[in-house]
Amino acid sequence: MPGLQQTKAARPRTATVIGAMLALAAMLFGAAGAAAAPADAPGAAGAAHQAAGSSHPAAAPSSLSGKTFVIGTDTTFAPFEFRDAGGELTGIDMDIIREIAKNQGFAVEIKSLGFNAALQALSSNQVDGVIAGMSITEPRKQIYDFSDPYFESGVQMAVAKSNTDVKGYEDLKGKTVTAKTGSEGETFAKSIAGQYGFTVKALDQSATMYELVKSGNAVAVFDDYPVLAYGIS
Repeated sequence: MPGLQQTKAARPRTATVIGAMLALAAMLFGAAGAAAAPADAPGAAGAAHQAAGSSHPAAAPSSLSGKTFVIGTDTTFAPFEFRDAGGELTGIDMDIIREIAKNQGFAVEIKSLGFNAALQALSSNQVDGVIAGMSITEPRKQIYDFSDPYFESGVQMAVAKSNTDVKGYEDLKGKTVTAKTGSEGETFAKSIAGQYGFTVKALDQSATMYELVKSGNAVAVFDDYPVLAYGIS
């Protein structure tokens, strides 16, 4: 995302995980309850990848082998999921879910729906699971069953490179910021909007958010720090 610069961490890092229905999560990771580990659990990051790439993989259940599961994901959330130069959906999440499928002997059909749409599809049983850099939160744990955490993340704020006025939240008063619909970035931005006197404009597409900031129609964007760091670097 040329033209943007990171400013400050918005909140402590939290675990970013695969969000999946109980049945699918249990089959993928062999966990009877498929419950999320605490965000600050030692060694939590990378647990899902270790399960997929273990040198002693668990045998695939006979009821699982040969089946196809529909997995929802975001459209663009690099480095977790994005299209490469050839138009192929790639990224950390895609590597993880494809390796798990290969290891366990089933197939996956990936549907690039957008983050909010993917969660809605999961809630309405239109997909079997979601992998989209999804943070574990208490409200989400009331709705979804999570895999073990595989990445430590957190929300950051970024502004345009040309913006020398915004150095902290107090500089956002009377202005508009943007964040992705349904994301932790949106949740956090809205949680402090009243305190600092700014407006949050939620958008479905990452590219649209960043263009809004670069064009000056929003002064800042709130997003997961790995996504901002990947794009800015």
